[in-house]
Amino acid sequence: MFRTRAVPVLLLVGGAGLALRFWVASQSIGSDDVTLWLDHARFVRDHGVGYALEHSETYNHPPLMGYWAAVASEVSHERLRTFAILIKLPGLLAELGTAALLYRIGRAQRGPRGGALAVATYGWALCAILVSGFHGSTDAIYAFFCLLAAYYASDQRHFFRCGLALAAALNVKLLPLFLIPPLAAQCRSVRDLRRFLGGLSVAAIPYLPFVFTVGPSLYRNMLAYNSNQDNWGLVALLNASYATAAFGEPARRLAAVYFPLARYLILLAIAALSLRGWRVREPAYQLCTLSFVVFLVLTPGFGVQYTIMVAPLLCAVSLGRGAVYASLAGVFIGSVYLYFKLPGAPWQSNFWSLFPRSCALLGMLAWGYLAETGIRLGGDLAWPRQASRDLAALGPKGAGPDPGRRA
Repeated sequence: MFRTRAVPVLLLVGGAGLALRFWVASQSIGSDDVTLWLDHARFVRDHGVGYALEHSETYNHPPLMGYWAAVASEVSHERLRTFAILIKLPGLLAELGTAALLYRIGRAQRGPRGGALAVATYGWALCAILVSGFHGSTDAIYAFFCLLAAYYASDQRHFFRCGLALAAALNVKLLPLFLIPPLAAQCRSVRDLRRFLGGLSVAAIPYLPFVFTVGPSLYRNMLAYNSNQDNWGLVALLNASYATAAFGEPARRLAAVYFPLARYLILLAIAALSLRGWRVREPAYQLCTLSFVVFLVLTPGFGVQYTIMVAPLLCAVSLGRGAVYASLAGVFIGSVYLYFKLPGAPWQSNFWSLFPRSCALLGMLAWGYLAETGIRLGGDLAWPRQASRDLAALGPKGAGPDPGRRA
């Protein structure tokens, strides 16, 4: 009887968590990113994306997102609370897609109960609830498309659709560029690679008019952009070292070298891991998760909304690890939102400084857990035979190992 009822109960639990996202969105404005989006929307609505790229160095979003912001501002008549809901709406709908996709992945591996458990786990992923329901960003959208791309590469072996899904993600934000190497590593033939690159090439279409008209501004705002050097991970350790007599000067020298080179070091590390993954046939979910973990662990710039990027993929690898990470990251970013909360209602946060030390310490827990997860997944690459026997160490499984995997 319990097994029969477990599936609908778990789906109801997950559905309640998904509904909570919509409720949070309806009761809040969000972070100061919402007001920034409204500024972007005015630029795009009145003058176009090209003008926004040329005249606003803070406009660093793909063209399609700028057009959606312009539509949201027009429909809302620039009423901030209505605009906030509209700017969050695509991410909220993407969260429904993520839950449905995790159900399919879990059901394929462990039956209907496995799929329902995946929905329940992700439904209450705290960082995903806060980023999609409160923050006011597009990160939940590309997180869904990245999971979809990994699904097509791993479960479906449909590489044109995989490329299309990644192309959609790249028209939300450019961070999914880091998934090109691990997804290309799933291709087992030149034909597979051609199909993947064919789908991926669609990503360029919305950008092309601006490449030829405002190319330097596009490069400056999007490709050369680095997020806030806030108190997360390595940057938090460097920021803490600046004020000490013993480590202040060495930390500044290290930062002067590391920050300009970090993106290239991250890309090099991901490329090397992807090459190893291609050789041992590492499953797409694991390899894409590891790539985003490398980024989040080594990143020289950080926004709290980034925490959602790896959550769906990590749940596809391990529901246990996905739940722990989402909880740690959720407590961290929740403390940040509360620290910067403006008085009154609806709930709104304005980030006027670096994260305080108390929040940074909570962030270090999530960062450290990600780093340990990366070490485990890296061990899976280095010693694939042993990793296949010990995969249970990652906790309750989402996607299983590729049966064609070799050492």
